Amino acid sequence: MIENFIAGGTEFMSDVPIRHSRKMRSIMLQSTKAKTAGQKAALFGKVCVLILCVYLRLSVSGGI
Repeated sequence: MIENFIAGGTEFMSDVPIRHSRKMRSIMLQSTKAKTAGQKAALFGKVCVLILCVYLRLSVSGGI
């Protein structure tokens, strides 16, 4: 029977780099603080606008 032991390790997921634009990162970080349905809906609207902008930019440039 073990009475005492020492364990060690690392935790590397607490500060995961987010590989998106600054606007999208900001919205993602704000989403963790959004509490009401209105706050969440406002952030969802911002995400939809960003996605639409990227889609339009790609379709105009011939990427899609």
